[in-house]
This record gives sequence, structure tokens and C-alpha cells, in this order.
Amino acid sequence: ARDGFDAGRKVVSIVPDVVLVDIKMPGMDGYAVCEQLKADSRTKHIRVIAMTGYYTPENARRIMGVGAEACLSKPFDNNVLLELVGVPTPRGADAG
Repeated sequence: ARDGFDAGRKVVSIVPDVVLVDIKMPGMDGYAVCEQLKADSRTKHIRVIAMTGYYTPENARRIMGVGAEACLSKPFDNNVLLELVGVPTPRGADAG
């Protein structure tokens, strides 16, 4: 998606199982996108995982407070993301 508004529109039309949202996006930030998804009966069941290049414990608490199940600090280990969404990763796989 180009921005937060575009992300919200796409999620409503596609209805994915999981959404990866950046906290800082133009137009509508990740907090607002998450709040919007969780307030809509069509999308409230969608799992939201947030990411940010500006990680603080407060940012993590805030995004999880509006419905995200996790907040990852960028750059993050791809295997951590795969585990969060329930995709098996090979044992001993390199981080990255």
C-alpha cells in the first residue's frame, strides 16, 4: 500500500489473515490503521503485526493497546516474523 489510507481500503477488499503494518506511514499511521481494522466487523478478526524503525516500549504498548498482537523493531529477523504468523522455519536457519 502507498499509505495508511490505501492500506485500510485494500484490507477491506482483500480480507487477508494477517496484516503487517508500519507504525509510521504517510496519511494514516499504523495506530489508526489498526484501530480502524479492529473497529470494523469485516476486519476485526484479522491478525495485525506492527513494525517500526522507531521502536520504544511505549510504541509497542500503544500499538498492542489498539489491537496489534506484536511489534517488531526494524530491521527484524525474518524467521521471527514467520514464527509469529505460524509459518514453520527450518531448524538452524540463518537470521535475516
